[in-house]
Amino acid sequence: MLNNHIVRVQNRIYSFYYTKEQGILYRIFENTKWGSEQVLFSSARENYTVSLGDDGVVYLFCQNYTGDIILISNMGGAFKQQPILKNQSTKIHVMQLNPIITKSGISLVYNLPEDNSNYIVMQQSGPTKGTWTQASRIDKFANLPDSMFQMQKVNGEHHVLFYQTRSPEISLGYREITPARQGNYHVFHSTTYNVTDTSFLTTDNAIHVLYIVKSVFSSQLIYRKKENEQFSNPKVICEAQRLENCLLFSVKNVVFATYLNQNQLNYCVSEDGGLNFSRPQRYKNKFCVNPIKAVYVSGEPMHESEFFIRQVYVDKNNPHDIQLIPDLYQDFYPTLVPPKTEAAPPSDDSVEKLKSQLELAQKILSEKEAKITYLSDLLQKKNDEPK
Repeated sequence: MLNNHIVRVQNRIYSFYYTKEQGILYRIFENTKWGSEQVLFSSARENYTVSLGDDGVVYLFCQNYTGDIILISNMGGAFKQQPILKNQSTKIHVMQLNPIITKSGISLVYNLPEDNSNYIVMQQSGPTKGTWTQASRIDKFANLPDSMFQMQKVNGEHHVLFYQTRSPEISLGYREITPARQGNYHVFHSTTYNVTDTSFLTTDNAIHVLYIVKSVFSSQLIYRKKENEQFSNPKVICEAQRLENCLLFSVKNVVFATYLNQNQLNYCVSEDGGLNFSRPQRYKNKFCVNPIKAVYVSGEPMHESEFFIRQVYVDKNNPHDIQLIPDLYQDFYPTLVPPKTEAAPPSDDSVEKLKSQLELAQKILSEKEAKITYLSDLLQKKNDEPK
């Protein structure tokens, strides 16, 4: 379950993570350092998602112990929570809730169980005057290796929904959706073997996919890209006995495909937009012992010329400790924001000096006013004299 989130909002970064003992926790990176750990919601279950509105408001959807759906947001600065849907069943169905945030409300994409191994992904919009629209069915699906499904925002209300189906072979694919429309399901890989890991990268110009298929004797790391109407041919980047924890991102127009092989971080790079990849190389800089993936959400626009990421590695033991990306892109962390300086209160000597200057100015003004009055009277007398 992807329940670690790194969220960037202007000059701060939030790290959200979960523990069974304390629920959902968070820390804030601001002015070059991480703040202390804070408990956000102690009664939460581990399945939660974090999204950003265009206005920079953080929206977190989760379930509590009884299965009620809770919305937590920081509208107005402080985090506030409110129940939006009460569980009416005696059973608790684990739900992943991904919102499409609009000016008029929220369109929720979520799952319902169908049988022991399959779910139905649904979409429902609201609340308009406290009422939700009737839920519409999108598709039947089977869980991805590390989440039920994944959703990535392209722009505005336009999102891409990644999931897999099983019938009985596994088919990986995606569907473009908005609150008002659902596109067709596009399959980019079908196999009778197990898909053990996935990483998806939706940019402004393309959809990149990276996934690991495990056969009886080996694992293959496969890459494909869709830039126009069709996907490129599958490209096997690496093959070994056991590959895991793959990640796809772009830094300075270079596409990185990273993965673990025998607990060592390896990577291949493409400098031509995914057409060709280098031979696998071992990452030799500092990297944590227990890396896990966290969803990355940014309120700042991303570009391939700088960096474009949808997930990052973090240290499982310190979920705010972001790996690899800050080393490859040195401007990743927000810079120091200088504090607003306030004028120092004047000293007693300064006050007395100002009083003296004010009294002198008032005296001079009074003398000038008296002189003007005298001259006005004199001019009036002259005007009254007979000619």
